[in-house]
Amino acid sequence: MTIHVIRAFEARAFESYRARAEDLSIFRVLYATFIICNVIPIAAWLPLAPQAFFDPPIGPAALFTAPPPAIVLLSLNLLLALFATMLLVGWMTSLASAGVGLTLIALDSWAYSLGKINHDILLIVTPLVLGFSGWGRNLSIDSIRFPLAESDQAAVWPPALLALLVGFAMFTAGWAKATTGWLNPQLRCTYGHLVYNYLHTGRETWVGCLALRIDSAWFWKTADWFTVALELTFLPAAFDRKLFRLSLAFASLFHLGVLLLFDIPFSANIVPYGAFVSYTGLPCVRNLRLPDLRSRLKMVYILFVASLTLGLLAALLGESVTDLLRIPFDEIVVWIGAVIGVGSIFPMLIHWSPRPDVLKIGG
Repeated sequence: MTIHVIRAFEARAFESYRARAEDLSIFRVLYATFIICNVIPIAAWLPLAPQAFFDPPIGPAALFTAPPPAIVLLSLNLLLALFATMLLVGWMTSLASAGVGLTLIALDSWAYSLGKINHDILLIVTPLVLGFSGWGRNLSIDSIRFPLAESDQAAVWPPALLALLVGFAMFTAGWAKATTGWLNPQLRCTYGHLVYNYLHTGRETWVGCLALRIDSAWFWKTADWFTVALELTFLPAAFDRKLFRLSLAFASLFHLGVLLLFDIPFSANIVPYGAFVSYTGLPCVRNLRLPDLRSRLKMVYILFVASLTLGLLAALLGESVTDLLRIPFDEIVVWIGAVIGVGSIFPMLIHWSPRPDVLKIGG
């Protein structure tokens, strides 16, 4: 009896993540664009760092005793640019997905070798998981070269697995806070981080300046409890797509608050959240019409050359495209995520239904 209940629960949880292949294909394009424009290059500065600081965590870099030559890091960044461009246009999508994920692992291992570890693990696991989802079935060279039987449904388990990984990552962050004083009524952890960030780190935001004037123990303790609760509920919410998307919507607003208070844009978290947005439900996407096949092929080839050129230039110049153009891309991504989050919360609550409906933007 228990086995049947567990299997029924698993089947329902997986079924709730059934999504359109077209939605995941749109997300694939957005994800690859983010990598090309905002992530490349990675660790280009490492050869200039003192060798005495070299102390890599567990990973590929831990096999070495010193930073690699600059040509090695350049080659890895050039390879990342190639794989990301292939992913953008959907050419050999499965290979490109694995290539992007593995290259990011290798480069991040070197980037973390001096001790500072960024919160971008979700950006790495996304292509490794969704590479099996069928996110190359639409808007891709693969769909033109090897047309499949008409099917708009993506594989169910990759989005479900990605949701579980996102939930686990957020849960561990919340558990670390819950066991280190954030639940203690006598401590103001959010306030302490804000003071250190504002006065010591030098991120003097306008919202942070206003927040520091609030002298209320209940206000700051509520902020602590809300943060812990939000992160801890991610994992149980991951077993139902509607609940999980609601958690993502609130998290996108939370990340906007972090940006406004601390001037820290967690765009590497916002981007993976985009895998669970129903883009085909958006009016701006629903009304788009693709050109004919010949024009489409011409546009794809132009896009491939332009994107690869941007990625290669960023790797060679040692600065991302958005930094070269002085575009606050991380902040823009956080704001867009918050707007989508606000636009999703109310429809999800108003039209809540226990049955999965992947065609609606709200859930």
